[in-house]
Amino acid sequence: MAGSQFDLSKMKFTAGKGPIAAAAVETVTLDYGCKQFPFNINVKPITAAIAPNPVDGGATAQVTVTGGVAPYKFTVSVPNSKSPTINASGQYRAGSAIAQVVDTITVTDRNGDGGRARADVTVLPMTAAANPAAVAQGATSTITAQRGVTPFSFAITNRESTGSTIDGNGQYKAGTAPGTDTITVTDKVGTRLTVTVTVT
Repeated sequence: MAGSQFDLSKMKFTAGKGPIAAAAVETVTLDYGCKQFPFNINVKPITAAIAPNPVDGGATAQVTVTGGVAPYKFTVSVPNSKSPTINASGQYRAGSAIAQVVDTITVTDRNGDGGRARADVTVLPMTAAANPAAVAQGATSTITAQRGVTPFSFAITNRESTGSTIDGNGQYKAGTAPGTDTITVTDKVGTRLTVTVTVT
């Protein structure tokens, strides 16, 4: 295994840092006079799993580590969702995305100075909808968002219905003229989606 070391003065073996898919055997040979004494050392792989999987944006999942030597260091090494986090205990919190993505978490044992393992977690896309999507002048529609990082904010970013409004809870009220209003929904980390409401 690449990087393995044996300190003869301390009679201490340290396994290398490279990932291994299965248990491996390292052989340390001690020279004593004209004789050699080989010793086999079993090196166990470090593995990581995450559950639940998949998760909604903003939801949490726990990374479980098997093997290696504690303490473990956790990093989101490939953050394809927006602003995911993981704490020192391996609790992951997903970011958000407008399409399904996969975040990769890397675990290193010996507090970041040992072997490595990886776990992938699928993050489901943020969604937004208007119900109903078509209303009469002066009528209301409810804008809802799911699978993003709460809280959400709502804004009419293209107004054709004169005097239309929307509040902080996504409650839309049509104006006094026909047209199509575009509403932008933004989650806590800045992921945005748009929906439209047609006013007749």
